[in-house]
Amino acid sequence: MQKLILLICSTFILAQTHAQVREHSFFVTASGGATIQKEDASNKSQALLLSTSINYRLNNSWSIGLVAEHTRTTAQSAQTLLPVNGGSGYSGFYSASELKRRSWFLGPQARYYWSVNDRLSAFGEAQAGLYFESAEVESNSQLYYYHSPDSPYNLENGTPAATSYSTSKTSAVSVRAVASPGIIYFIKPRLGLELKTSILQYDHGLENSRFPEGQEQSQGFTVDLSLANSRLGVNFYF
Repeated sequence: MQKLILLICSTFILAQTHAQVREHSFFVTASGGATIQKEDASNKSQALLLSTSINYRLNNSWSIGLVAEHTRTTAQSAQTLLPVNGGSGYSGFYSASELKRRSWFLGPQARYYWSVNDRLSAFGEAQAGLYFESAEVESNSQLYYYHSPDSPYNLENGTPAATSYSTSKTSAVSVRAVASPGIIYFIKPRLGLELKTSILQYDHGLENSRFPEGQEQSQGFTVDLSLANSRLGVNFYF
């Protein structure tokens, strides 16, 4: 009988703790995601996304908070054209470029939760805020001349005839709104694991160095169902 009473009391305390954590509590989220794409040895890209937020759980259904995100993307491409006979000899062409993109996002967010059971919930998330992006492109090209068509056509056997190198930098500022579905699983009353993906995005450009002054800035919706924007995160309730 004493064991039964102790079990009931323990269950009641855990339930109360669970409720206190879920409602009227602050919680922080740290999440990240990465993608790697490789078409061949000369064309590849990788991206890393890091995000953190602080939120307040209004009740079992709603939470509001402030989120900050940072994304780093690098894309590399290269192309080699077969040598062609120019009349006085054979010439070949090689070009390569590297794109480095960095972005920052800061703004409020809201979530609506659908409880599946005591540990598992699905949620819909909406974010809106300022989005800043910078990009740098480095490119180079080389023209090679081959004296003999019988020699192997590679850069080591060619004579450089012309070389060019260029670099450019651009930046853009916009207002961005994002909609994301996700799920969260509580492994402990104060600790949860979440998985979400951004599927709908709206951008309204405010300033873009790629456009001449006075030109209308870009705006529009983007739908992405590829799960490339998925990220895994951890929730901790205070």
